[in-house]
Amino acid sequence: KAAHPDGDKYLTALADGKGAVPEITEAVRHGATVGDICRVRYTNKDKRIKVTPIKIKYTAEPLEKLRRAVEKHRAEKGGAKVYLATLGPTGRYMARLDFAASFFEVGGFEVERTPGFDSPEQAAEQALASKAAITVICGPDETYPEQAPVTARRVKEKKPDAVVVLAGQPDPETTEKLRQAGVDIFIHIKSDILEVLTEAVKKTGVTL
Repeated sequence: KAAHPDGDKYLTALADGKGAVPEITEAVRHGATVGDICRVRYTNKDKRIKVTPIKIKYTAEPLEKLRRAVEKHRAEKGGAKVYLATLGPTGRYMARLDFAASFFEVGGFEVERTPGFDSPEQAAEQALASKAAITVICGPDETYPEQAPVTARRVKEKKPDAVVVLAGQPDPETTEKLRQAGVDIFIHIKSDILEVLTEAVKKTGVTL
């Protein structure tokens, strides 16, 4: 029964199958609750509303799966190390260094942050000495056309299986020059982190 006696006749109309908006509106105006309306509309009906539950999906699961695979690889075999090879003055590359570090740390990689180097050659030598599977070149845009290819080429020449990454999104001409020098992957704010980390993981031999 509705909270107000006059509401009963509207509930009766709903139970008889009328259920149009005016009847529902009047039932509510005369004290019927949503529960009252649902009860008389859907109780003892041959056809009831069926609701298909939404499957619960943990959207971060693919990234968590990748992270677990990397951490397992590190625990069992070592490796999965990222070396940040910096170019240019310290104050100019710090933003990209922090970005690159966070980018790979989210995937479970061990990241080695480094001080600035006097030359792109020195950056490459230290990256090789670290025995890291991945070298990420970090520097201001103006260093990339001339210095980044030197670092990338030297790393690739001495360690062909190394994965060389550049933090940034250079112009098309510089990008092509860097690819020819050995840069495999470019990371920037528009990157699909799961896609990039999956590519990096496959190149470093981690089993997903």
